[in-house]
Amino acid sequence: MLTAIFIDGGYLDNNAKPNISYIKLSDTLAGNDRILQTYYYNGYPYDCSKQLQPDSKHLMFYEKKIKFFRALEELPKFTCRFGYTVFRKGVFMQKGVDSLLVVDMLNLSARKTIDSIKLLAGDRDLIAGVKSARDFGVIVDLFTFKKGTYANALKGECDSWHMLDVDCNMI
Repeated sequence: MLTAIFIDGGYLDNNAKPNISYIKLSDTLAGNDRILQTYYYNGYPYDCSKQLQPDSKHLMFYEKKIKFFRALEELPKFTCRFGYTVFRKGVFMQKGVDSLLVVDMLNLSARKTIDSIKLLAGDRDLIAGVKSARDFGVIVDLFTFKKGTYANALKGECDSWHMLDVDCNMI
């Protein structure tokens, strides 16, 4: 089967150890399926340099994140899609990522480009996209981390569910 892998980078960042191998992760999610492409979604980092007196810690974080995204884009069969990041109530939050993921999922499903989707995410906002992909006959396998990090409703809409540990190995 030909599969597309969809990774919510914010979800991954919040649940996995840093410095994982993204090639290994992609291969783990694919299992025995052939990979069309691995799609990685994240919010482009908040650019605090636009402030009058940017915090040096945030500037270093921004530069490090940009360097990471560029390296990820260089990996074979990897495509990065970026939403944006906002700073609200002292917290950085990614925005626009789920809609980018759903659009790609539906484009590939509607065109019959793929047979399956391997989805590493936990957000219930993806349910409509999962349902539509399945309506097009695409098998959707969900990969999550420990209980409490994903919406049970999302899990219920997928064809199968698999759990990963913090090193991104199958449990």
